[in-house]
Amino acid sequence: MQRTSSKLIAMAALVGGFCCALPLSCAAAPGAGTTSEAPRPESTEHIVFGRIRSIEGSRLSIETRSKTVIQVDAKPAIQARRINVPVVGRAVRVHGTYDAKGVLHADNVQSAKDSELLWPADK
Repeated sequence: MQRTSSKLIAMAALVGGFCCALPLSCAAAPGAGTTSEAPRPESTEHIVFGRIRSIEGSRLSIETRSKTVIQVDAKPAIQARRINVPVVGRAVRVHGTYDAKGVLHADNVQSAKDSELLWPADK
């Protein structure tokens, strides 16, 4: 039986279906990578699900599951090419930030499942 080199650790990784030992130099020391960071401020980004009720240029009116209508400025999503073709009556998932006037500026607009029961909670 062959002795295992002291430079190998007992931790094994599954790589391409094969199990191999990692060199000690690749292993992170306990506590490595942890830093004391200041707590992050509460996220101002929101994810909203709803149905498109109207489209005027880059502005969408979305009716949420609670039947409130919100205004969405899709221009940032259009410029970043992160929008599916919006269709009135179709369900969408909008990710973005609200401004002081209550308009949601969309970073991303995606198609969503048509059934409201399948929509996750808004954030």
